[in-house]
This record gives sequence, C-alpha cells and structure tokens, in this order.
Amino acid sequence: MVRPSNHARLVKDQVYVLGRDQIMRPLDLNQDGEADVYENFNNDDAGWSTAPGEIHR
Repeated sequence: MVRPSNHARLVKDQVYVLGRDQIMRPLDLNQDGEADVYENFNNDDAGWSTAPGEIHR
C-alpha cells in the first residue's frame, strides 16, 4: 500500500514541500496566489524517510 506523505515548511517566506522522493518549492510567478511552477529543490536519495518511525537505508 502506498500512502501519501507530504509535509510543508515555511523558511524565510518560502514554502518547501517534502514529498516521498523530493523537496520542491511551489512558485507563484504572476502573483495571483496560485503556484505556476513546481521547482525541484532537491531529489537526492540520502536514505531519509518522510514517515515518523521509519528508517530506510
């Protein structure tokens, strides 16, 4: 079973979203309050997990 696992964090007025396989930043390019681009911030597989208590190595 695959379960969604997304967490968002606000850092210096920028939203970062942690998904199962990447950290991304939604960007509002035209200032209309909606994301226009989803920028990949990091997708390195460092063996980290997004679920509490799980360890993936």
